[in-house]
Amino acid sequence: MKSLNSIIVLLIISFSYIATVNPASALTYSDIEVTCPLDGTTFNVKMAMSGTRLGMRLDRKPLGPIAAPWPVPVCPTDHFVLYKQAFDQNEINDLNKLIGSPEYRNQVEKNSSYYLLAKIYEFQGKPSHEIAHTYLKASWQVERDQPETYAKYASLSLEHFEKFLSEDNLRDPKTLSVEVLCAELERRLALFDSARKRLTRLKDQFELDKSMYEKLIDLEMELINAGDTAPHEMPRFPEAEAAHRFLKSAANMYDQGLLDRAIETYGRAIQLVPDFTDAYMGRFLVYYDMGLGREAMDDLNIVIRLEPHNAMALYDRGLLNFEIGRFGNAADDFEQSFMADPTSLLCAVFLYLSRERSGRNGKPELERNVSKFDLSQWPGPVASLYLGNATAQQVLTAANHPVKRKQRELECEAFFYVGQYFLLEGKTKSAADFFRKAVASNIHHFVEHRIAESELGRLP
Repeated sequence: MKSLNSIIVLLIISFSYIATVNPASALTYSDIEVTCPLDGTTFNVKMAMSGTRLGMRLDRKPLGPIAAPWPVPVCPTDHFVLYKQAFDQNEINDLNKLIGSPEYRNQVEKNSSYYLLAKIYEFQGKPSHEIAHTYLKASWQVERDQPETYAKYASLSLEHFEKFLSEDNLRDPKTLSVEVLCAELERRLALFDSARKRLTRLKDQFELDKSMYEKLIDLEMELINAGDTAPHEMPRFPEAEAAHRFLKSAANMYDQGLLDRAIETYGRAIQLVPDFTDAYMGRFLVYYDMGLGREAMDDLNIVIRLEPHNAMALYDRGLLNFEIGRFGNAADDFEQSFMADPTSLLCAVFLYLSRERSGRNGKPELERNVSKFDLSQWPGPVASLYLGNATAQQVLTAANHPVKRKQRELECEAFFYVGQYFLLEGKTKSAADFFRKAVASNIHHFVEHRIAESELGRLP
């Protein structure tokens, strides 16, 4: 597996202002069986498996063949929203207090799944911006047919975004973006005077001369002055196009080994679009390859603050946490990543390893997570090994390819995952032997190589 994420993937899958159009892409769904952790009810739910964003509205709703918002499972009996896959007993006990309360039960029939999820997040004391985004997604669910409910949800989203802005987040890269989003919500709610005052203040507070945000504010002002409360698509601003060009240039510099120049160029993209998550993801990868773990983690944290359900960023942060031995944190990241993108078999494997390394039994969860995968294809044999349905030798034999370079890459992966197997079995000498083989493969750009080095450093 290449070093955390391929730059090419970053350029294809864009979660930013830039729309990547692929006519062949489609929104696909799959039926998945889930079990409610609170009352044990097992039920089937249709989950989105893929989609493509072709644009974005001013309220940040994605446009195109993509679920907006992404579906979340809701238990049909107790109406609990399964926002992640595993819960410990303390979490279950706390959540039962909310789910069983009259306050929650009185709201389940007339409210959307994301509204209920926001109520759960409020109960848990989640960050205000995460709650705000959840209410915002709830507003998308009801905007077409329930205008009064839309106003309720949008107002709650605005309230929590305001709370975020009051929490001394002036240096947060998304502050200006949140301010403009608040103005958009105020416009949609016909709070024209409040929106106008906010936008006027932003022009005075920030240096916006001919920037994308100045143009966005001007657009919002035009709509406000016209008394327009309808949704509108986000224009493609020249600054965003320029930021995308910097992104491509930085990726090319990275491929040529010009790491310092790549970091500088990613920085120029971020300067143009301060919440350009693809640029943070690209710069994170460069930092990671340079061994600058703290800077790499900082960029991932920014992406996840901007997009709490970004599967790629959560997966990468999970790998970074796993590498430095924070297995509980890694498990949390992999769990959230797999919930956002249940098509990644390696994410399911690393979630299992993180659970086991943090002292929890990960096998039942792994069995559920891989039930839809073809385990005869790589890396399926690795999952079969961890489930007790294959041997270490069978995994090593499966790592076979006619192309010599690919063969070495598969061997690096196989050595690493077999080493993890022996480590969980308490056979540290055998584990160390296989980790050394993974390192000796010299496939330096694979995370398995990097983490194998870290494992050797932790072993006696």
